[in-house]
Amino acid sequence: MLVTIPRRSLGTLSNEGWLQPGGSGQYPWSAAAARLAWGIGSQCVIGTVAGLILTALNGSLDWQFARFAAALLPLIAYPLVGALITARQPANPVGWLLLAEAAYRLPP
Repeated sequence: MLVTIPRRSLGTLSNEGWLQPGGSGQYPWSAAAARLAWGIGSQCVIGTVAGLILTALNGSLDWQFARFAAALLPLIAYPLVGALITARQPANPVGWLLLAEAAYRLPP
């Protein structure tokens, strides 16, 4: 049995600036929030990859697979999942928290 949930319209802004029901289904800031989220997420992934490359070139990267994968997974997954959640639902704080955690954990 397949159950689907219909997508609800989030509303539009009236002339007075209040959110009215119905409309396009997006908040007015959702496009800017999506660009910001993908920008932060991509900078975190680029910073992580650059840090790993520089550490490998320095010769101090520990290549034990279990420790390496355990450290690399959150550094790549947090910004990607956070950007995806925030781009789709800008009012969801979980996406912003994942992006903040990813930015905090960037390699120095």
